[in-house]
Amino acid sequence: MQAQAAADASAQASLNLIQQQFLLGSVSYLQLLTAQQQVQQTQINLIAAQVQRLTDTAALYQAMGGGWATASKKETALLPQRTELALQNTGHTNFVRHLGNPN
Repeated sequence: MQAQAAADASAQASLNLIQQQFLLGSVSYLQLLTAQQQVQQTQINLIAAQVQRLTDTAALYQAMGGGWATASKKETALLPQRTELALQNTGHTNFVRHLGNPN
């Protein structure tokens, strides 16, 4: 996950430089869009790595005999809304929309 975080930071730094170069007229709009796309892809990769880590942690906990109380139907129904709200607070709502609607 540290590698993905480093890649994200590097892509963001690259985007910042390209944005400045674009404002000065030394790079094309296509190059700016490509840099933005790269930043978004590294963010998706970082989030995917975080999801995998948390999933693996839960699976390990369960495999070691851990468990949790079964949530009520009402609590289970609210889970997608709570997840969406939590991701809105971190700025990652597009990732959730992408997962929910792959088209």
